[in-house]
Amino acid sequence: MLQVIERFVDRAEDFWQESAGTFDANGAGVTQPRGKGNIAIAYATLLTARPDQQFFGEERHPRSELLDHVDRTIFDAAMTNKSQGGNWGGGTWQAALETSGWGTAAYMLRDQLSDRTLDVAGKVIRYEADILINKKAATATPGNTGGEDNGWNTPLPELAAGWWPTNPHAPAWRRTAQRLAVNASTVPSDVSNTEDVVDGRTVADWTESSNLLPDLTLENHGFFNPLYQQVIGYDMGEAILTSRLTGQPVPEAFEFRVEKIYDKILAPLITPDGDLLMTHGQDWVAKDYQHLGYLALMGTWFQRPDATEYASRALAAVKARQDARSDGAIIGQADVGYESVLIKRMSYAYLMRQNLGPAAVTDAAGMSKIEGSREGVHTYEASKFALDRQDGTLRSINWTSARPMGLLIPDGTLHPADPVLVNYAIGSLIGAPASSVTAASCECDEDKYAVAQIVGGRGFAVGSLPNGLMPVLEAGKGRTFPVTLERIAGLTGDRPISGPDGPLPAGVSDVPWFNIDSRLGMVVSGGAGIDVQRGIRSGENFLDSISGSVAGGDGRRAAVLAPDLTDADMAALAASTSRPATPNGWQAVQATAPDGSVGVLAARFAGPVETDLELAGGPVIPSGVVVDGSVSTWHLSASAVEARAQVAPAKASSTAPVIASAPRADVVKLSNEGDQVAEVTVTFAGGQVAQGSIAPGERAVAVVSGTQAFFGSPALVDLVDALGVDPKVDNHVWQAITALAAGDESESLDQIMVALRDATSPTTAPLSRAAAGLVGISLHVPEDVSLVRGETPTMVPVRLTRQLGERTAAPAKLTVTSDLAAGPVTATTDTFKAGDELVASVELHADPTSEDGTVVARASVKIGPGTLTLSDSTRVSVLDPLVVAVSPRQVSLGGSIERSVRATVQNRLSRPVVADVTFDIPEGVDATSKGAVVSVPAHGETELSTDLVRAGVTDGLHRMEVRVTATEETLPDGVATVDFFASPQMALNRFGTGFPRMTASSTQTEDYLPANANDGDGSTFWVSNGWVAGDGPTAADPELLTLELGATVQVGSVTVQPRLGFGPKTMDIEGRVEGEWVTLARDVSQANATEEHAVPLSQVDALRLRITSAYDRISPSRSVQVAEVSISDQVPPTNVAVGAVATASSSQALYPATNAVDGIAATFWVSGAPATPTSPQWVIVDLGRTVELSQLRMVPRINSTNDYGPSEFAWQVDDGAGGWTTLGNRSRPRLATSDSLDVSATARYVRLSVTAGWDPRGVQVAELEVLGR
Repeated sequence: MLQVIERFVDRAEDFWQESAGTFDANGAGVTQPRGKGNIAIAYATLLTARPDQQFFGEERHPRSELLDHVDRTIFDAAMTNKSQGGNWGGGTWQAALETSGWGTAAYMLRDQLSDRTLDVAGKVIRYEADILINKKAATATPGNTGGEDNGWNTPLPELAAGWWPTNPHAPAWRRTAQRLAVNASTVPSDVSNTEDVVDGRTVADWTESSNLLPDLTLENHGFFNPLYQQVIGYDMGEAILTSRLTGQPVPEAFEFRVEKIYDKILAPLITPDGDLLMTHGQDWVAKDYQHLGYLALMGTWFQRPDATEYASRALAAVKARQDARSDGAIIGQADVGYESVLIKRMSYAYLMRQNLGPAAVTDAAGMSKIEGSREGVHTYEASKFALDRQDGTLRSINWTSARPMGLLIPDGTLHPADPVLVNYAIGSLIGAPASSVTAASCECDEDKYAVAQIVGGRGFAVGSLPNGLMPVLEAGKGRTFPVTLERIAGLTGDRPISGPDGPLPAGVSDVPWFNIDSRLGMVVSGGAGIDVQRGIRSGENFLDSISGSVAGGDGRRAAVLAPDLTDADMAALAASTSRPATPNGWQAVQATAPDGSVGVLAARFAGPVETDLELAGGPVIPSGVVVDGSVSTWHLSASAVEARAQVAPAKASSTAPVIASAPRADVVKLSNEGDQVAEVTVTFAGGQVAQGSIAPGERAVAVVSGTQAFFGSPALVDLVDALGVDPKVDNHVWQAITALAAGDESESLDQIMVALRDATSPTTAPLSRAAAGLVGISLHVPEDVSLVRGETPTMVPVRLTRQLGERTAAPAKLTVTSDLAAGPVTATTDTFKAGDELVASVELHADPTSEDGTVVARASVKIGPGTLTLSDSTRVSVLDPLVVAVSPRQVSLGGSIERSVRATVQNRLSRPVVADVTFDIPEGVDATSKGAVVSVPAHGETELSTDLVRAGVTDGLHRMEVRVTATEETLPDGVATVDFFASPQMALNRFGTGFPRMTASSTQTEDYLPANANDGDGSTFWVSNGWVAGDGPTAADPELLTLELGATVQVGSVTVQPRLGFGPKTMDIEGRVEGEWVTLARDVSQANATEEHAVPLSQVDALRLRITSAYDRISPSRSVQVAEVSISDQVPPTNVAVGAVATASSSQALYPATNAVDGIAATFWVSGAPATPTSPQWVIVDLGRTVELSQLRMVPRINSTNDYGPSEFAWQVDDGAGGWTTLGNRSRPRLATSDSLDVSATARYVRLSVTAGWDPRGVQVAELEVLGR
């Protein structure tokens, strides 16, 4: 490590400015004071680590020169601080970070620096540390953590406290460092975290920010960023090192969550060559290994040997990169600032090893064990990505809008001369740029994942399977399936890219697969040519890019990736890759891995929620398939954008349909639920073959043992069911399986009984079932046992039988218990043998207070080294003697519709019963019957009914009780309830059952049923079946939405509430009259809003919307969507004032009162005098008849600046009998365009009486509207 640092001296000295007395040290993301501090700490590390060395670097820079340059650089950095009249610092964003680098160098060289440098350095360090005391910790904003700010601010106050421990501010500096350290890794719930204590205070007491997501990941620059995740831990390492260098105890705060984040987040992301996998794309410079300091911390202070090993591998890569250059640079940028960050972190890594160590180490076996513990899938829902570690390869996929991409990273340690292969390019594999992810899901298991998402309108699905395959699906157009390769001097070599006919040239080749140096291969199905581009410039390096498909192809493309395959393997993979037929909106791909197993990925982006996927060759997956011939059918269900991935460890063929599943790689379970014998052949991935017959209704199992496969009986199925439960007995169970499959029942039974001897629950039950199957022992408990309260006791016999077995007679015991019996019943024998039966009968009794119970039977039989135990039970139903059932259970009472409720009384006793049946009718509901006294025959039933009508009952949910009471003896009452919802809306059905009932000519999915259109919830809606433009309703092919009322009602209007933007545009409204459909309103235009449509008053028992066109963002429409339909038994209220006779208190000649009722807003009435409380101005409207009023509305005459209308007024009515009734006194704000008053009154005359107006000259009214019917 010191060698790399020393070689960098030549590079740093190229940026020394003698006239300025400092380094020119800025760069990408690095300010001058920060860069100068980075170089200073590197020089301080070299000078203290090699105190006797006089020359440094290949250019042999004298020791005195390094010391002089670091002294002057620290002095310059301090003097340019704001506290000294300079232009940086003063508590700004990176001020503490800019200070701590050269500040720590000054402390390390405090005995060798000039007094002027130490003096000004101390002033600036204490100045910036003081500012942090009162500076609140940074907190995250969307997409950007504040954790790294708090992290890099932590070392400086710790340095100040350690360097000047007697300073009055030292305690505050130390507490500030602790506060910042904790707040570097806070999560949202920490604000109330009183359980965890850090340095004597609860985490809640420390917390003033939230910087990590709930799963401990973080986002910076808008995405999950492991570089910033590790830098927080690295900053804690700097703080811990500072404590050790200055002789202070290390606070607990500096260790807060560091280990947990390493174990859960960062360690799984470390590639075998020591890099950090950037699941959301590269940030800053590729392969710069800036996390070396973090790995050093974990290897030393936290004693993680894998971190030490990864650091060693990363350092080797850094050194190789530096050795490829002649100037000591690592990256070779035009400036030195960014590289100074890397050299600083390597310097701290060295210092950690010297001061926090020694580093923990392990051997190859230990490393393998540690890495093995991280194998499998890691899912991070908060940051929206999944990672699968598998045999040294890393496979990731994220579903973020910022950087959607997937990666497959082969094991670089297999190619030490060329360890770096894949570039972490944004858009990798899926080929979509940063775009809106409108839907996404992850089916993430322990050993595989399947992620589906819609990115920028294109559908993508990516899976990672335990057989090594990584399938990808794409629905859409455009270049896709890209893989980008690194080309970095010192880290990469020549990578031949081959295809079916040999090396692939640059440009597009019409081939189905490519293979990169037998390290990473891809098969493409449905693509439009593989494109190879070499030597693409990217910063300081070059890239090679390969696109699996340059254009849209067939729009349903698939790819299968695999690492470390030969060209011959790739050819075989390509030959086995196929895309099963799927309905529109679905896609799938299957392929056979080199180990013989089949990988399948299926995804739904749109379309039907269920499909049956037919897989060629009959692969058998863990979740189960139906095998018929050599095809297996996988039934899939997905209600959203979802993907499913499976690995089939075997294939099957059958002469008749069978259900097959593979719970383990060496087991296939089979079931024949048909009516034909099935001849089945099972071929396992290893080539083992099992064959057999399965009779209708039977089960079977095929198992692998070594190089052989066996086809077994139901007893073998029971043994298989016992596997994987108790590892202690699995070996015996598998030997029993092998023995049974080979026909040795005696050996199989011995192995089972040994396993039973050692087993613990829940293993015992399946093992006992298997042993019982071998010797024909069965426990029989009657099913469907029931008792009636008040009847005579019932005897329930339980039998233990044995049909088979050559073993000697065995001791057996059978015990039966029940909570409805007086006590247990036991039967025993010492000579239980083939042909014997052991019986125990229990007497059950139910009194009037008894509840349901159980009968439990337990049997034990001693056979050889173990005891076979069987148990079974049955539920005993205790029944009421009198039962009442009602139909329907839920009733919609809408408007004045009459609904019938029927009660059926059942007598379960063996004698007739006289009973009083009562309907507890709620107040406000009219009923034709409230009950009756009936005689119910023995074991018979009697029916009663009542008709209900909504009268004055409160609208809403109500319950009616129906009770049956025996009148001549004491028996429990029978009770049933009916729920009903009362509403003036005749179409409303809150229950979704019974009448009124909505039906439709088509429905898209179960989420959008017709019942949504009359459930009273405007946020739910019916959607007709349709997915693409043109599927929506037309005049030639309309959609029908039918309201079945269940009774004949009067209808005068229909109100349609659409789902805005997708509702009906034109339609006919039809009614069913005496069984015939009649058009009530033709060619009705529906606005893109809720609208009431008048129809002729009609008596109908059903209404229907015949929808002929619909609104949609796409033309022609894809479907039609309706949120609510309601009906009224009256025609809609209309403005009955239009054309009525109007008179006024006074009028100007050209502006009579009739202008206010002419329906024209541009004309208006103008009073002839001002309106005052003592002399109001009024208009009287004579409607010509008595009208039911629902709303009164006044429209004043106004313009943009002037208001001539009323400000204070009253609405008054007269029903013709004489005398005015005031319905409401109103105040209208100036320039208000109208004023409305909802009313419920009957009147012939309506008067607007104005007592004040906004214009002192008089009152002007444009329109008076009187809504009524």
